[in-house]
Amino acid sequence: MFGVLGPLRVANADGVETVLTGQRQRRLLSALLLNRGKVVSVDRLVEFVWDDDSWTDPAALQSLVFRLRQRISDLDLEYRAPGYILRAPDDRVDVAQFERLVLDATALRFEDPERASLMLDEASLLWRGDPYEDLVDADDGRVEIDRLTELRCRATEERFELQLDHGDAAGVIAEIEAFASRQPLREHPRHLLIRSYESLGRRADALRVYDAYRRLLADELGVAPSPELRQRHAALLGSDDVTLDPPPSAPSARSRNALRQPTSSFLGREELVATTVRGLSDSRLITLIGPGGVGKTRLATEIAHRLDGTGLEEVVFCDLTTATNLTVVDVVIAAAAVESRTNQPDLDRLVEVLRHERCLVVLDNCEHVLDQSAALAERLVEMTDHVVVLATSRERLAVDGERLVTVPPLSLTAGTASPATRLLIDRMVSVTGRAPDGDELEQLDELAGRLDGLPLALELAAARLQALTTREVLEGVEESIAVLRGGRRTVDRHRSVDAALSWSYDLLDERAKRALRAAATFSSRFAATDVAAVMEIDRSTAIDTMSILVERSMAQRDGERLALLHVVRRFAVEQTDDIERRGFLSRLSLRMRDVAEALRADLRTASDSAPIDGYIARMADFRRAIEVGLAANDADTVLRTVVSLRDLAFNSVSIELVRWCEDAAAAGAHVDHVLTVDAYAIAGLGAWKQSSLDDTRRLLSLAEQFCERRNLMPTYELLSAQTTEDLAHGELDRAIERLEQAMRLPGVVDDVIRRTETYGTLVICMAYVHRRDVVAVADAMVAAMNGERAAIAHSWCQYASGECRLDADAHLARQHLERAVALARAGGSTFLEGIAGASLASLDVRSSDLTSAIANYRWLLPMWLRAGMQSPFWTGMRSVVNLLMQAHETIAAVRLLGAVVSPGAGHDVFGDDVARLESMRTELEQRTGRDVFDAEFARGAELDEAAAAQEATAAFDRFAQSAL
Repeated sequence: MFGVLGPLRVANADGVETVLTGQRQRRLLSALLLNRGKVVSVDRLVEFVWDDDSWTDPAALQSLVFRLRQRISDLDLEYRAPGYILRAPDDRVDVAQFERLVLDATALRFEDPERASLMLDEASLLWRGDPYEDLVDADDGRVEIDRLTELRCRATEERFELQLDHGDAAGVIAEIEAFASRQPLREHPRHLLIRSYESLGRRADALRVYDAYRRLLADELGVAPSPELRQRHAALLGSDDVTLDPPPSAPSARSRNALRQPTSSFLGREELVATTVRGLSDSRLITLIGPGGVGKTRLATEIAHRLDGTGLEEVVFCDLTTATNLTVVDVVIAAAAVESRTNQPDLDRLVEVLRHERCLVVLDNCEHVLDQSAALAERLVEMTDHVVVLATSRERLAVDGERLVTVPPLSLTAGTASPATRLLIDRMVSVTGRAPDGDELEQLDELAGRLDGLPLALELAAARLQALTTREVLEGVEESIAVLRGGRRTVDRHRSVDAALSWSYDLLDERAKRALRAAATFSSRFAATDVAAVMEIDRSTAIDTMSILVERSMAQRDGERLALLHVVRRFAVEQTDDIERRGFLSRLSLRMRDVAEALRADLRTASDSAPIDGYIARMADFRRAIEVGLAANDADTVLRTVVSLRDLAFNSVSIELVRWCEDAAAAGAHVDHVLTVDAYAIAGLGAWKQSSLDDTRRLLSLAEQFCERRNLMPTYELLSAQTTEDLAHGELDRAIERLEQAMRLPGVVDDVIRRTETYGTLVICMAYVHRRDVVAVADAMVAAMNGERAAIAHSWCQYASGECRLDADAHLARQHLERAVALARAGGSTFLEGIAGASLASLDVRSSDLTSAIANYRWLLPMWLRAGMQSPFWTGMRSVVNLLMQAHETIAAVRLLGAVVSPGAGHDVFGDDVARLESMRTELEQRTGRDVFDAEFARGAELDEAAAAQEATAAFDRFAQSAL
């Protein structure tokens, strides 16, 4: 057991502690635990251990590691270039236990609050002091300490909330008061105190809490309490008829995808936000309409963050900026984390998954795809029970039931109290670091009026205050009044934003203007190198030019990458003529081909998820590049791109690649391109993941025919896909033959991903046919990984090593599978995490650890469902049937058995599973009787994936409730 939530603690399985007296030993172990499961370079460990620059001996760290291994006999610490990696299961590290308890408690917040409260109590008992106390002087240590401290505070507040929900204000109020005194500037404890006092009828004390906090903020920070707390105070005074607390049954909004976090203050729109949030309770389609640059996206984001009390549980934020008439549904289905199916229209698939969910779908920037957005919104409202759509557009969607909310410019009441002026002042302080003086306040108020109170124009004007005085900016606006009011556009609702952008654009030299137009070609975040490729200039020139755009606030720096505001991108695109645009797009296609090849290479040495994260982040640009290449009949570029993306796409379970590959293969077949066979094979592999075995055979047949026509030997991709098809039908001997053939192909052994994928699959096949030498082959595969860094390759090895030991050595199999899951997560492989996690869950079922098995299936089933991984889903469901039988959920087990053995449910049943399923069928029929069994079995055969998952989850809930 490792403890870092207080003084560093090390204990063995019997609870016997090992005391590390040396400070450097403690710092070393703390640094390794901080980066548990990751390779920490020698240089980085030296920085952690020798913070005083006293390190001089290169062998000192190795000696320290040696002594640490001697002190802790079961320490799973190994060297892996360029450093060391410490592996420790979650149940042996207190911080992991704490995070898991908090996460599980949050998930149970509304369905089992008593259990959630107990889990939070258990989590709080793990803390023995300050976390990572040996790393307080290290940057990474301080970051983690701050994160854990914040999580502890939030968990404490959540526990208080649960006790208040159960009417225990009297029992918890003393704890809340003590907590608030330890966190004097934290606001949420004040909300809790006010709620506690009010529920006890102590209104005067509640008012006192607010007044004391207001004075403290004014004295310490010079700011006022948040609008929410002020609203609560107003309600206490009886000045507003609002509901102080959301109903206990209304969960807080949680983002299915990454809901954008506001990076600046929100001013002047509180009433509009409150009105719209209230409107979500009785209107299922609301459209925010207004001119470009008026702040519709910012308003929609703020509304999404304030869903408490509306009954909506999730947010699906869909940015349609880069969508075309053909890709609106693609963007929404991706934002909803739902994978499409080859045999089902995407919109039907989206409706199927969202049908019974309580969520808000935000369709942002609809104006350029208005008809498609309107049709999608109307379908979601008509065909689902509780989905609410919030759209932003420059004009209404014009569908039945639409409620319009006009988003006006910020008001321009005289004086510096106007929202427009306050926003300008706020942004000026952020940019310049200083507050305006008396004369400037008047000038800023006048400037806000000149810019019509449009937030985008105010943002751009504030950015100029870094280099110019307020008077110079004001005079510049006045001199350009003809552009601001007339300009190139003729549509009134565009004039102000276009004027502000034109003004900033006109300040650029020609090279910077062209760079802005080139950068607008990219839909996602980009690097200066990308712009250089599209412009056909050298990298240093691109870096210099993009720096100018950042300084002029026409581009923003986002970490190591760059980004354009959406309205800036649209403006820049409109400045690009057709000839220039075609040139940019052609070079974009070539650039994304190079990016794909680079990410493929990076995946082979990556110990983290950076390559897969990079692929996902640039999906929109890959999509655009492939569309451009296909339109230009550039089969070579498109084929090289999709083949390079194969490993990234399948590990991240991005099945959209299937459609790209089939189109690319069709283009390649016309010109007899050698990569055509690979594209067809990859498309076939994707069809298998979606349980479309007919499509798998069709696509593989096309690949085989291409090989025959060109007199080509089977490629690795073709053999791999054929092997997968063999496995789906239980043709194990033929699968082994193909794998052995694949291993003899040039380049497979030297490619760590190909090698481990091939050997790993071979080991699994050997295990299925009970080959005696399978463990030796698995061990040799793991040994061959010495010196390799690729996390995904290591995960494959560990998964195969665990899978082949399931029957022979469950304990060792679990160790391998746990490492496989951890490595898959580190490497970003959703696919490997899912299949290794399924094997872990099956081990729990075999050992009758039902609680652990259910916990695993609770995250596995939704992941498979949303990813569209039908084959692993149905294969895993076989073990769920066994689990439900052990839990005495007999009827649910019968139904799921009917679903599992119905036609089209993943792989054919073969090997040991035939006997297992037959045995389960016999026992279930004995339990229920023949008539009941037949009826429920038939009902189960009608279940699709979503219904089967719902059936299993409901049974899990019943079992958990009965265990209390």
